[in-house]
Amino acid sequence: GRYAMVKTAQETVYRIRMDAFKSIQRQSMDFFDNAIIGQLISRITNDAERVTGFLSWRLRMMIYASFMMALSLYYMFTMNPQLALIGLVALVISLIVNTRYAMIIRPLYDTIRQQLGVLAGITTSDLAGVKTVKSLAIEDYEYNRFRIENYKFLELNVKAAKIRALYCNASALIVGVTMALILYYGGYAIVEGMLTVGELTAFLAYMLMLMWPLRALGFSIGDIQRSIASARRIFEIIDAEPRVREDPKAIELNYVRGEIVFENVSFTYPTGKKVLKNISFKVNPGEKIVIVGPPG
Repeated sequence: GRYAMVKTAQETVYRIRMDAFKSIQRQSMDFFDNAIIGQLISRITNDAERVTGFLSWRLRMMIYASFMMALSLYYMFTMNPQLALIGLVALVISLIVNTRYAMIIRPLYDTIRQQLGVLAGITTSDLAGVKTVKSLAIEDYEYNRFRIENYKFLELNVKAAKIRALYCNASALIVGVTMALILYYGGYAIVEGMLTVGELTAFLAYMLMLMWPLRALGFSIGDIQRSIASARRIFEIIDAEPRVREDPKAIELNYVRGEIVFENVSFTYPTGKKVLKNISFKVNPGEKIVIVGPPG
């Protein structure tokens, strides 16, 4: 089962990576003006790896845990329906707590994955443009920029850890209280002759068998949310539609002279700053034209 799940997961994420990479290649240039390269790298690598881990391991554990819970509850109800109701109530409460946990932690994990992409973006741009960084002597500026974003990443992870510490161990507390109740009512039932010591021992064994899946479910919820956040980031790339498309009726250029003509060309940055307004010029074949800005 482990081999089959890992093989399926790796093949699935392989196709997802290829689709994401193909989507990036077909995007028009304005996509790269707005996108951070490090973010794209982070999504194809880190986020894809997170999805792989969920499909290959956590999903299998969830299936196993669900089967164990169903089996335990079945035998508990077969032995003593009254005591089994206590276990069922514990299961329902645990599911409610874990659902609440999922609602709180999912947007936080989305932010964490986004912030990781910001860190990857700064690192990628600085390493790719290290000559520019050094020539302009802005190492301290880039270091402080990275430090600020890295500290945001730290704070987000600490916040997530606090939430995990509260909710993930709630299942253990619920099971502990449930065990105490079963011991109390089971002991009373033994005194009244409605239950034997052996039956209570077996019942507690099934309750312990139920305990591990409940705790595993609590920890799995967090991992599921992280995987969903990663999958969402990957599919944002895959589903992105390029603004510029090839015209199916485009004319084939059989003879190109190299003449370039600009007629009333204007250009404005996404921020709204206009840098070109109705520029017109002609570049003849073999001619070189240099456009010089304020920095020279």
